[in-house]
Amino acid sequence: MSYFSNKEDLQRLKKAFIGEMVNPGMSYNIQEEFHLQGYFGVKVTPLGANQALLEGQEEGEVQALMEDARGWMEQWFKEVRPWSAKEIDQERLVWLRVYGIPTHAWNDDFFTMISKLWGHFINVDDGTSKKLSMDVARLLIHTSGQRVVDEFLDVKIDGVIFHIRIIEDSYGPMRIMVQQPNRREGRDNDSESSEEEEGFFLVVEEEVEREEAEVEANLLAIIPHNNANIVGSGGGF
Repeated sequence: MSYFSNKEDLQRLKKAFIGEMVNPGMSYNIQEEFHLQGYFGVKVTPLGANQALLEGQEEGEVQALMEDARGWMEQWFKEVRPWSAKEIDQERLVWLRVYGIPTHAWNDDFFTMISKLWGHFINVDDGTSKKLSMDVARLLIHTSGQRVVDEFLDVKIDGVIFHIRIIEDSYGPMRIMVQQPNRREGRDNDSESSEEEEGFFLVVEEEVEREEAEVEANLLAIIPHNNANIVGSGGGF
């Protein structure tokens, strides 16, 4: 199969930039952060867990922002570079539902071990963390795999075999909001962050389909997993 791209699309994209996110998943709500700082002239489109497309309404707007608000940009992007036709983000964030975990293995160490089969364990949802229900664990992972996860595993725990079922959760789009320590403001604002802004947490908002109700947003607070180390290094503006 062969395809030739539209010339108008190419001309537009040649003026655009690719932003590599500091943390996977930040691309999904970074546009809101731009608007909160008054940067309405830059359109930010998620390309995946690690990348976002940056397009200025006027030519030179992205470059001006990189110069005038460099410190603010660096808290979100580890690198911003001109767009190229080879750019593609293969990384994605995936929710997994895991059935059959015994109570004595219900912890981050076991969740991390299971997640390694497909990617890197990031965290669990609030219900799993608080053990509100222990019939199914819900794990958030970062993966480069494109196949839908639907597997059975036999896991030996303390010498006893347990049958584990893992299914990818496809409840729809999600936004991941990351509040960072020492969060910086935008152009010409060197004021320090307030105490309320200090710390680091993830909040995941999903659009959940319900059989007898309309689709509604479900906001889940998540505590970061201390052992997860998924932040890349290198690059810059």
